[in-house]
Amino acid sequence: MNRTLIAIAATAITLAAVAPAHAGWPADRTATYTLRAVPTSETSDIIFTVEFELTAIDMDGDDVGWRILSATFAETDTNGVAIRSWTKNDPGIDTPDGLWWISHDDGTAPTADEFTDVPYLSGRADANAGNDPDLDYVLAAGTLAQQYRTMFSGSVTALDSYFHEVEASQALIDDDDEPIEIGGSPNV
Repeated sequence: MNRTLIAIAATAITLAAVAPAHAGWPADRTATYTLRAVPTSETSDIIFTVEFELTAIDMDGDDVGWRILSATFAETDTNGVAIRSWTKNDPGIDTPDGLWWISHDDGTAPTADEFTDVPYLSGRADANAGNDPDLDYVLAAGTLAQQYRTMFSGSVTALDSYFHEVEASQALIDDDDEPIEIGGSPNV
């Protein structure tokens, strides 16, 4: 009898350990922003990417409060492959609760194109390679001009972005209101 109770208890503990923290909440996910050499051209070379690792912290109907676990910034070659990258863990958001609130069509199944209004973020990201200098960054939602709203099949936003290597003489990127392709996926 004791072995049976122990087996049942062990099974219950195992099931509780693998159950999601908040049933019915969206899965952790990424939000990716792709910057191009000629921002108004969908076929222009990719030169820089920004990727947020996100987790849902709060939910009110279809409104989800996301925490940015990390922000990774990557300078890329012409094929979009990272040649240098920087990461800022827990970059924080300057809102009363520190969350990025997004109204989704379905809060349990967000889509990449709903992550358009990037919150204001600024700080210094650590270089992922020992010899590279750190990166100062500023990001914020911009204003998307009407003529660009159908770019990238509608998965587009405007971004104000500034990326500058510490002690460099000029910025890597310094753009305002440029159309940026949005991507990302649930992390399962």
